[in-house]
Amino acid sequence: MLKSFQRLGYFTHPELVPQPIIIHLRTCLKLDYQVSPIPSLRSIRYYQEAIREYLNISPYNNQGQELAVVAIRDAAFVRDHPADLINVAIEELVRQRYELPAFSTLDRLACHIRSIVNTRLFKRVARKLSPTDRQNIDGLLVPDSVEDTNANLNLLKSPPKSHKLKYIKELQDKFDTMMLVGDAQKLLSFIPATKVKSFAARDANASPVVEDDDLRECAAPEL
Repeated sequence: MLKSFQRLGYFTHPELVPQPIIIHLRTCLKLDYQVSPIPSLRSIRYYQEAIREYLNISPYNNQGQELAVVAIRDAAFVRDHPADLINVAIEELVRQRYELPAFSTLDRLACHIRSIVNTRLFKRVARKLSPTDRQNIDGLLVPDSVEDTNANLNLLKSPPKSHKLKYIKELQDKFDTMMLVGDAQKLLSFIPATKVKSFAARDANASPVVEDDDLRECAAPEL
């Protein structure tokens, strides 16, 4: 249990210990096969407390969660991939000598805080749009005619029909038209380039809007 914790940063369930390791320990300790490799719950709690004290490790608690929240929040203004945010939280918890929680705990925390941070960034960009810019953007979601079933945004996102120069120019014209909607570089100047690239590569429905009140302890820097 001690060696696995030193390696993994959390306690594994005894039933998940591979059989070859159990056989190796039985041989080294000269234990009979009738001795169960799974200790009682009381013994497990005792071992865990002894290992935490020996390694000077704190169990994951509210203070540990707060450290993870702050680390993820700060990183989310630059990074966007959940795996990167989870790794940042793990590094901070290890540095502060905290026991690691379940992966699902960090995964939910990272996705939730990322949604909050992204929503704040979206709102700041929206506040910079003029009424004309808003109208032009809304127009991308409306087809040009009743007969046309594709919105302008879908046409803009679609690849050229072929590699012929004619269709490449048509795609370039659509892109140039899109760039007329506000000053994109100015609107996104406060967002790191890596974050902008992540937004551009993601699906429109990938990140729901989350209100700041959903996680009050996630006190992000003022935007």
